[in-house]
Amino acid sequence: MISTGEGFVMRHHSGRFFVQHFNWPCIAGTACHDPDRQPELSYALTANALDATLIYNREWWLTRWLDNNPAWRATIDQFEVVPGPGCGCCGARGGTMWAEGDQFRCTKHKDRNPCAIEGCRCTTDRAGREMRSDQFLCQKHWRPLTTAEERRVYSRIWRQAKARERKFGAGYAWSMREVRRLERIWRRIVLKARARAAGDLDMDEINRMFGWEE
Repeated sequence: MISTGEGFVMRHHSGRFFVQHFNWPCIAGTACHDPDRQPELSYALTANALDATLIYNREWWLTRWLDNNPAWRATIDQFEVVPGPGCGCCGARGGTMWAEGDQFRCTKHKDRNPCAIEGCRCTTDRAGREMRSDQFLCQKHWRPLTTAEERRVYSRIWRQAKARERKFGAGYAWSMREVRRLERIWRRIVLKARARAAGDLDMDEINRMFGWEE
């Protein structure tokens, strides 16, 4: 879930983000942050959205910034203003954030993953797993947004793997075939659940995307 109420960033078409630096020139024998000297501005692009300059009123900021930096009008079409990085569980922005790939978490949710359905506030303990937004369907969405056949197939494969784990003890490791099979089925379940939640489910298109045509 991404809140759109606070903080935007400028994203370049390369996927990097705009960052504005304030530099105070240091002169020997004086303080670097002398209030009588104006800071020098410099601009850069960063791959880390958490380092980007936050914009709290995008219309005002763009107008004001372009008025003060007319040379950028020639390249402004290379940027788009997008919501700043927000916690994938609650949408909060600002403060201390944890990042892993394209996922962000606030302090409260740094060890949790959200339900895969957009807008749901349910979360689950990551338990050392990756920071992802497609690894968990909460109880509220599991049955209403999945079919009995999907649940049956997923549960059967999971039980088979767990039975072998119990049989061979703690030293047993899931085979790559088991892992890939379970991941493939889970991705299909999440994709269909999200489509059902959005009220837009084209089964033929989903099957074509993943090569599941009969």
